[in-house]
Formats: sequence, C-alpha cells, structure tokens
Amino acid sequence: MPPRPRSMAIDPGERRWGVAVSDEDDEMALPRPVLTPASEAEGLATIASIVREESVAVIVLGLPLELSGREGPAAKKARALGARMASVLGRPVAMWDERLTSVAASRAMSAGGLSQKKQRGKVDSIAAAILLGAYLEASAAVRERAIAYRPEASP
Repeated sequence: MPPRPRSMAIDPGERRWGVAVSDEDDEMALPRPVLTPASEAEGLATIASIVREESVAVIVLGLPLELSGREGPAAKKARALGARMASVLGRPVAMWDERLTSVAASRAMSAGGLSQKKQRGKVDSIAAAILLGAYLEASAAVRERAIAYRPEASP
C-alpha cells in the first residue's frame, strides 16, 4: 500500500527554516530539525528531498503578516518564495498567517523549562509545527482557499 499523503509546513527565515511534517494520518504536526541553508536553492533542494521521502502532498508556507493584518515586504518575499516552491517542488503551496507563531513557540518552550539559549535553533521548527497544526485543524474549505500557488501543468 502506498504511503498516505502528508502536509508540510515551512517557516522560512533569513538564516533558518523551521520545518514540520504531519503524521501518517495527516492529523498531527511533528517538528523536524531546523534547516540552515546557505542559499534558497539549497533550501529548496533539501525540502524537495523531504517532500519525496515523506510523501508530502501540500506545502504550507508561513505568511508573515504585520500585526495589523497587512502584507508588508516580508509577506511579499514569502509569496514570491511560495510561487517558486510550487514550480520547483511540483506541489501546491498554501500561504498561512504565521503571526505570533514564533512567540507562541518560545513561550511553550519556556514553560517546558528551556532557556532562551537552548531554544535557539528549535523555535523555528516548533513555530512551523504550530503553523501546520492550525492548517490541519482548519476545515477543508478554508485549507483549499489558502492554496495560493499550484504547480504548472505539464505540456
């Protein structure tokens, strides 16, 4: 029996990309090790490997909206990355509001007894898991509306 399709979330930053992948039932978000790609191309190559290995059907990309809900320069950059991801990875990309996910991740780790120093390098993937969890809890209709980029059809 072929593996069931999963969902994956990416919380891309300037230096680190947080990653989370759903379980086999596509119900629970599981953080993966943080990526520290030297370039976007390296990051996409690593993500492509995870997509193949984990049978990822959809990628959820964090959309860094401003607290007001407006899209600033960071959101425009994320949208451009989302379009490239759909093209390069051949999977639909859903853009999902990531406001305060890093804050929530840091608070959760602090509550668990991790110091700020020990949180470094982990908070991004915990934030990606929070992002993916919100996506997985949303209705199918809301998830479908979040898909902003689809891979181009083959000629």
